[in-house]
Amino acid sequence: ASSAWAALGQRWRTGQKAFGCRSALQCREVLRSLPPTCVSMHPPPTLNSRLRRIVLQVLYCNRTRRSADEEVALAARYVDKATLLAQSDFIVLLCPMTPETKHFIDAAALASMKRDAVLVNVARGGVVDTDALFAALRDGTIGAAGLDVTEPEPLPRDHPLLALKNVVLAPHRGSATAQTRLAMATLAATNLVAGLEGRELAACCN
Repeated sequence: ASSAWAALGQRWRTGQKAFGCRSALQCREVLRSLPPTCVSMHPPPTLNSRLRRIVLQVLYCNRTRRSADEEVALAARYVDKATLLAQSDFIVLLCPMTPETKHFIDAAALASMKRDAVLVNVARGGVVDTDALFAALRDGTIGAAGLDVTEPEPLPRDHPLLALKNVVLAPHRGSATAQTRLAMATLAATNLVAGLEGRELAACCN
């Protein structure tokens, strides 16, 4: 995944300006290479200090709007999906795979993006319609893509997406940094101990 972010960082340094993301734990690490404008989908409070140092504007959309205090702390503005796609130069997806997010980025979504937009998917492959993405990259509908996940996964060796020069792929290892893996292990251990002691879990699925 670091190669994908390096490629996107180079794109920013050569003139690109905005970034989009849908947040998750591993996003803490890749934030170090974000360009100076960030369009964020569902930004967590843990990104606050980093975002405020490196971005000019944060937009986000989510099923549930953040509180006013969180929006102020993150300097974030809530928008709908259409607005976010139309205004973003970089869009990063880090969302769960659910029936609601299946092909969240489809042909219509791609067509609504800027022609030099960069799409980064480090969520699940099925969040993006692979065939639609290939067509958009091939035809210049969007500028580029960085993919840590694909649909199907792995892609067949003869998949046409692999022949494009404006896509960077990584083998689903976006969380493979020492800091992130340590945080994941620590959280799991903290939850385990809390459960055994009958205390509220630090992170609970339900």
